Amino acid sequence: MKYMKIVIVTLLTMFFVSYAYADRTSDATELDEMLAKANNTYWKGDYTKGIELAENALKYAEGKFKPKDLEIAGALYSLALLYHHQGRNAEAESLYRKALVIYENTYDSSDPKLASILYYMARNYHNEKKYDEALPLYEKALKIYESKDEYIQDNYGEIREILEGLGKIYDYKGDYNRGENLFKKRIELSEKLRGPKNPETLQMIYELSVFYLMRSKYDQAKPVCEEALQLSEEIYGRDNIKTNKYLEKMAEINYFKGNYEQVEIYRKKILKISEDATIEAETELADSLESLGGFYSVRGRFKEAEESYLRAQKILENSKIDRRQYLRFLFEHLSIMYKKMGKIEEAKKYEQEANKLKTKTKSVSF
Repeated sequence: MKYMKIVIVTLLTMFFVSYAYADRTSDATELDEMLAKANNTYWKGDYTKGIELAENALKYAEGKFKPKDLEIAGALYSLALLYHHQGRNAEAESLYRKALVIYENTYDSSDPKLASILYYMARNYHNEKKYDEALPLYEKALKIYESKDEYIQDNYGEIREILEGLGKIYDYKGDYNRGENLFKKRIELSEKLRGPKNPETLQMIYELSVFYLMRSKYDQAKPVCEEALQLSEEIYGRDNIKTNKYLEKMAEINYFKGNYEQVEIYRKKILKISEDATIEAETELADSLESLGGFYSVRGRFKEAEESYLRAQKILENSKIDRRQYLRFLFEHLSIMYKKMGKIEEAKKYEQEANKLKTKTKSVSF
């Protein structure tokens, strides 16, 4: 989940607040615990309660510390992140600004702790389409991160999104070439830090093709998307369903270029991969149900065993391909189970069905 980075940033915020002083006071420790509880509650899905706890933590901090203390900044920042995630951008902006003033008065101007809050403030403005406000904050955060190699290594996720945000804003403002170069820079950074054959690098290449496609630059989009498709096949395998995303985009690009024969080829391949994936998934499901049925049967839990076996039977009988070899063994297991249950007629029926299939299929080893 994209916003899960917020959790990490919040924890880092509490970390550097906690260790700003050599000797932690009991009040500071209490605040750390309150913020941790608020954060954990929020990310477990109880958003209302999580925000309420974070608001209470801020009130506690304001009652225990001086206005320029880092503990206040940490509480402001943590609550701002939660407001931001909820789309309460105006409230988040106010808290970000207050926290930033404290951090700027405490840390050096090139400290990565400043870059993090600048990044989230920029994203907050970006979400509100306040591009003129977001742009300098993105740029200032990027400048800090790029000032040292270790900052780049440690903050790759945020840098990647800063470059994306800047690319979109410059493109929106009419500076297409600058926007394009920023998207290319993301690829270069990912290749350097994650490797050229990595899913993250693949995603960066794909997003560049989308960048071109959204601007109707089909001749530029096509080779980039072809590169993404080829890389996806190297990473996942030619017939893996994860490649469909890139095949879909190739079909879309060729459609806009009027290459309808190519569109048909890609669409048929997508369908074939999807069908094969469905068949593979149904086989795994039927096998899992049969195994579960066997587990219940040997323990005398026949009602549950019957339910599992019959579900497996339904899947196999409705399959688009020949499943007789699997059904044969399933029917044998059903016959054994019904004998244990004393349902002799049912047992005979499935035994007969299994014998019919035995003459039509070869022995299968599991």
